[in-house]
Amino acid sequence: MSKTYFVSYNKNDVAWAEWIAWVVEDVGNKVIIQAWDFVPGNSWTQEMHNATKNSDSTICVLTEDFLNSDFTAAEWQVAFADDPLGEKRKIIPIKVKECKPDGLLKARVYADIVGKDKNTAKEIVKTALLYGRRKPVSEPSFPSDHGKEPNFPKEMIRYAIVLDGEFEESEKRGVETLLQHLGKKLKDPSISIIEITRGSIVVHVESAYETFRKLQQEFFEADELELNNEKIIGIWQLEQHAVKPVDQRLEFYRSSLISFFMSKAVGEEAAEDLAQDVLVNIVSDQNKYKYLSSPALTINLARVAFSRFAQEMDDDATARSGYVNPSGEVDWDEVYRASVSVLNNLSSEDHFILEQYWDSKFAEGKFDHVIDQEEAERIDAAVEQDIYTNFISDS
Repeated sequence: MSKTYFVSYNKNDVAWAEWIAWVVEDVGNKVIIQAWDFVPGNSWTQEMHNATKNSDSTICVLTEDFLNSDFTAAEWQVAFADDPLGEKRKIIPIKVKECKPDGLLKARVYADIVGKDKNTAKEIVKTALLYGRRKPVSEPSFPSDHGKEPNFPKEMIRYAIVLDGEFEESEKRGVETLLQHLGKKLKDPSISIIEITRGSIVVHVESAYETFRKLQQEFFEADELELNNEKIIGIWQLEQHAVKPVDQRLEFYRSSLISFFMSKAVGEEAAEDLAQDVLVNIVSDQNKYKYLSSPALTINLARVAFSRFAQEMDDDATARSGYVNPSGEVDWDEVYRASVSVLNNLSSEDHFILEQYWDSKFAEGKFDHVIDQEEAERIDAAVEQDIYTNFISDS
């Protein structure tokens, strides 16, 4: 059921108050807020009296300025007098900046959106509700002291970076130095090492999502991407609690490749065999980390495997629509070269969309990639045709 909320705030926090008011009305409630409802010519005292009298609850925008203001104290104390035990929830405090409520407000449970990202903050405000006019026609910008997005703690993700070379225990400090160099290069001091795998230098990293995206785009665009003289040969996203990055990635690939082959009307047993063939090619190839980083490359490998399978089944029409030359031989190095060439011809944005598209499919929805599905499918269809033409013409 719709309710009426009076938003009480200090003038220094008007941006926060308007944003909260918008969220509250966006879910079907009515809001009374000075910034929108107290128009020139009206009596401020009377409007404030009406607001406290006619509202079901008062939302307090908690900051140090709010707590130190006599005017805001008078506003919330009206609601407190009507509900001293909090049974009617006449006061709903929402903390937007660091502060310490004291006195009577100290005993009231408050919603805390300090340091939260925008979407999380919205959900917290909505949950706290449980449920002429100068209101803007569009959502106000998310508030900050300078009119820009505030520096919230960024969305953190975990991912693997593979560096060319071998790792020994004694070299751990050297690898940490590399990550510090990466943090400076990408201007993200939040990067941290979670784990370093023995053998090949597979570094399990946590950083802001935008840092990962920037590094991933540079990796796909550059022939060679170096980090303090060490070549980066792989980068891919991990689940939060990944223990073995390579094993996790291969498992994503295995299950999704089986689904891919079964979508081509291949029986389950044959699909499992084909998926295994593809994985064997990946792990034995000198470019295996490139495959693990690029699901778009891997899906082309799967298309080759399917074409070969179709030819073995004497389905010439299906086989000729793929990547197998008339003799039935497949040059996997040529497939890799052709696929890399086609992907490199894409714009950086199209390439990234394609990788995100297949990464989401391979991870079976575990990674939330926001992309234009129709555009991604268009790019993928064009790449499939280009790689086919390229491979056949060079065979």
